[in-house]
Amino acid sequence: MSQASDRFVARLAPFVLVLAVALVFGRSVGYGFVVWDDLSNVSANPSFDPPSLHSLGSFWAERHEHLYVPLSYTLWWGIALVSRSLFGSLEPALFHGANVVLHALTVLLVYRWLSELVESRIAACAGALVFALHPLQVESVCWISELRGLSSAALGFGALIFAQRRSRWIATALFALALLAKPAAVAFAVLLLAQELVWHRRPWREVLRCHWPWIVLALSAVLVARWAQPELEPRWLTPLADRPAVAVDALGFYLTKLAWPAHLCAEYGRSPQFVLGSLALWPAALALALALGAALAFPERRRALCALAFFGAALLPVLGLVPFGYQEKSTVADRYTYVALAGAALGTALLVSRFGRPALAGALELALACGTLSLAQTEHWRDTRALFGRVLEINPRSTTAHTNLGVYALESRDLEGARVHFQRALELDPELRGAHSNLGAVECELGRFEEGIAHLQEAVARTPRSIPARKNLIAGLGRAGRLEEGEVAARELAALTRP
Repeated sequence: MSQASDRFVARLAPFVLVLAVALVFGRSVGYGFVVWDDLSNVSANPSFDPPSLHSLGSFWAERHEHLYVPLSYTLWWGIALVSRSLFGSLEPALFHGANVVLHALTVLLVYRWLSELVESRIAACAGALVFALHPLQVESVCWISELRGLSSAALGFGALIFAQRRSRWIATALFALALLAKPAAVAFAVLLLAQELVWHRRPWREVLRCHWPWIVLALSAVLVARWAQPELEPRWLTPLADRPAVAVDALGFYLTKLAWPAHLCAEYGRSPQFVLGSLALWPAALALALALGAALAFPERRRALCALAFFGAALLPVLGLVPFGYQEKSTVADRYTYVALAGAALGTALLVSRFGRPALAGALELALACGTLSLAQTEHWRDTRALFGRVLEINPRSTTAHTNLGVYALESRDLEGARVHFQRALELDPELRGAHSNLGAVECELGRFEEGIAHLQEAVARTPRSIPARKNLIAGLGRAGRLEEGEVAARELAALTRP
C-alpha cells in the first residue's frame, strides 16, 4: 500500500470511525435507564435532585456507592445540570449520548495510538474499526453506569499517546485523571511498561526514571480502592493456590468471546466456585494456548506477543488474582474487556501491516461482521426487561437478573411478578444480600403481613446496619398495625443514623 493511499486514509479515517460508531451505537440514545446501578448512580441519585455545588464537592470529598470515582460523578453532575436546565428532569438520552461520544473519542485515540505503533494509517484504521465495533463493547457503550470505564479509557489512551511522544508530565496528569474516573485504570501502568520496554525496547532504567510517578499513582489508587470498597469483598474468597486457575479461565473465556462473540449477556455467573467445580477451565486453557501459539507463529513474534500481552495486561485487575466484589456473581464481564480490545486492535493492525491488501480485506469484513452483531446486541439494552430477560436465557441461575426484574416489576406495580422474582432469587441464594428485605416488602404490599414481617426481621438480623432493611421493616410493621413494634424499630433506626 502506497504512501499516497496512507495519507488519504489519514484524512478520511476519523470520519469513517465516528460514522461507524454512530451507525451502530446511535440507537442507544433512545434507550432509558436500567435497574442496574443506573438508579443509584444517576436517575435516583439525590445529589442530582437538583445538582448543586455542595453535591459536586461531596463527590470529591467522600466515596459514593462504595466507589471513589469523583471524575465520573463530576461528568454525570454536569450532564444532570444541563438536563435539569433544559428539560426539568434527568433525560436518559443525554447520558446515553455522552457514552456514545466518549466511545467515539476513545476510538479516535486508539486509532492515533495504533498509528504511532505500526506506522501505517491504513492498518491503524482497520484495527480501530475492530475496537470500535466488536460486540464485547456493547455493554460499556449502552450501559449509562459505564461512563466510568469510557472516560477512564479515553484518558488512559491519551496518556499512552503522550508517553510515546515523551511528554511525560502531560501523560502522568492524564493517567491520574483516568484513575479518578475508574480505579481499574491501573492497568494502563502495565500497558505503559509493555509499550516502552517490549514494543519500543527502551532501557528499563530509563523507563522507570521517566515514568515512576505512574507506579506511585497506581499503588495509591489500589489503596484508595481498598478503602472505598471494604464491604464489597466477595463472600467466598478463592484460595490463593486456585487463583491462577481462575485467571486462566477468565483469559480463555475472553479470548473465546473475542473470536466468537456469541451468547453475550450482562452476567455470566462464571464465579470462582463455578469454574473450580466444573470442567470449564479446560476449554479456556485451550483457547489461551491457541492464542499463544498463533502469536509465536507470527513472523514478527515479539510484536505479536506484545499485542497479546496488551490484551492480558488490561484485564489484570479483574482476572481474580486479587479478589474483587463482583466475583460473587462472576469473575468475567463484557465491560472488563473494553481497554483489552486495544490488544486485539493492535493484532489486527499488525496483520494488515504485514500482509497488505488480503489482510485488509479480511479486517474490513471482520469489522462489518462485528458491527452487524453489535447492532443486534444493542437491542438487549433497550430496557430492564430486555436486558435481564436476555441474562436469564444465557444464565438461568442469575440472582442479579431476578432481583432487578423484581425491582422493575415493583416499579410497574406488578406486585405478584415482583414476588415471583424475589422469591426465586432467594431460592437460588439464601444468603443473598437484600433478598429477604425485597421479598418481605412485597409480601407486606400484598397484605401477607406475617410472611412479610418474618422476612424483614430476618433481613435486619442478617444486615443490622442496613438502613433500607430497617425502613422496610418499619413500613411493614406500620401496615400490619403493629405500631408499638414499629416505634421500637424506628428508635433503633434513629440510633443507628445518629451522628
